[in-house]
Amino acid sequence: MADVSGKGIPAAFFMAVARTNLNLIASDSSSPSECLKRTNDILCTQNPMYLFVTVFYAIFDPATGQLIYANGGHNPPLLRHSEGSVEMLASMGDTALGVIEAIDFQENTLQLCPGDSLILYTDGVTEAFNPEWEEYGEHRLFEQVRLHGDLSAKRIVETIFEDVIDFSDSAPQSDDITITVLRWQSDTIN
Repeated sequence: MADVSGKGIPAAFFMAVARTNLNLIASDSSSPSECLKRTNDILCTQNPMYLFVTVFYAIFDPATGQLIYANGGHNPPLLRHSEGSVEMLASMGDTALGVIEAIDFQENTLQLCPGDSLILYTDGVTEAFNPEWEEYGEHRLFEQVRLHGDLSAKRIVETIFEDVIDFSDSAPQSDDITITVLRWQSDTIN
């Protein structure tokens, strides 16, 4: 999951460069943290407009439920446990890509249990505004995940998206809204 700073053609171009580099480097990196480090170093040398990209990069093993991840300044995902509790993955204090060259990214391992859901999103979700300039915020997102996190991955995405749109009402959309859900059911993902 990734998001770029800025808008328009320069931001789109920078995101394309970031995505291309991430894809190329991922194929021969030994870990998410190494992939982010190498991609960051390249982006720092190709960044005349001082843009940046936030990235949550993970490798998931569907056979075991193990998730190995590194976070390059992106919103920490939410984890909804099968029994209903919700937590935000610990922010590891890492910097967005394209900002500072030659930095290391921390890596963490998470063991999902059957029925757990991992919710990844861009800041366009939590920073959506309604006509009264109230922000959707993390508390509303947490509540949607708590209430609906036992649904299929597709329905979780649809439910959160619908709630953000309903909350925003007639206010113009100020940023992209991207949501991805991984729901693990031991030997299958739905």
